[in-house]
Amino acid sequence: MEHHIRFDADAMTLYLLDQRALPGREDYLPIRTLDETIRALQVMVVRGAPAIGVTAGFGCVLALEELRRSLPAGADWRTAYDRALDAIESYLVQYPSIRFILDIHRDAIADSEGNQYKVVSAVEGEGTAAQLTLVMGSDGSGLAHPDWMENLKLAVAIQERILGDCPTLMRPMLLRNSRYNQHATTGSLLLEVGAAGNSPEEAALAGRLFARQMAQLLIELGK
Repeated sequence: MEHHIRFDADAMTLYLLDQRALPGREDYLPIRTLDETIRALQVMVVRGAPAIGVTAGFGCVLALEELRRSLPAGADWRTAYDRALDAIESYLVQYPSIRFILDIHRDAIADSEGNQYKVVSAVEGEGTAAQLTLVMGSDGSGLAHPDWMENLKLAVAIQERILGDCPTLMRPMLLRNSRYNQHATTGSLLLEVGAAGNSPEEAALAGRLFARQMAQLLIELGK
């Protein structure tokens, strides 16, 4: 048993070692769609915070790709959020047990000449990761978001936990008037992973660290 998870970038397929078959067999389940990702998490094909975090992250990538393909040419960010909300509501109907939704972005930090900057954190024993920013919405825009304080409480708990282990990984949290579709569930968060200047490796490490910490927190909270 060399790897619990394998990724084939050419085939855009995640192979999960099926924990349900152990120890009698070592079966790898191919995951290619968002529905397959959700199902694998629901029936516990994967177990343990790191593996669950990687699988959920792959699901985010698939969801974003579905959204990208659905957008008309020239669509602005408001159209993207409207389409995203349609997708979220659809999946909540299909999978009512979903409680946590991550909206993944990267920041844009550039100088007047257009040079892109990156934000990094040296994490002991792990390497150099992109810094992370939690951006939380509210009802300040006038749109309904009655439970935004619950979302904020979760974000604060995650931020404090990560800073306890990785003091420089998190940038200051941002609280905005816009709701960013976070009214869909009280477990919805917007996470900026680094900036345009960060490398894929720095972003991937940051994502793994965040997923590990969030999963462990939710387990402790009995979520």
